[in-house]
Amino acid sequence: MAMEDDVLVPKPAANFPRNLEPLSVDALQQYLVELDRERARTQQELERKQQATAAAEQVFRS
Repeated sequence: MAMEDDVLVPKPAANFPRNLEPLSVDALQQYLVELDRERARTQQELERKQQATAAAEQVFRS
């Protein structure tokens, strides 16, 4: 199995931004939960990449 087979490809953001008009109150609340989770996941990835960039810059400064 090639390494690229193990890489998860993100789903296309076809449902973003969602049409909120037809959603019920419960569906809107669930959508907010999903958005909060996605925001947290995005923040973690951003921090991971910033740390990797900082570490690489340290190597080249040394």
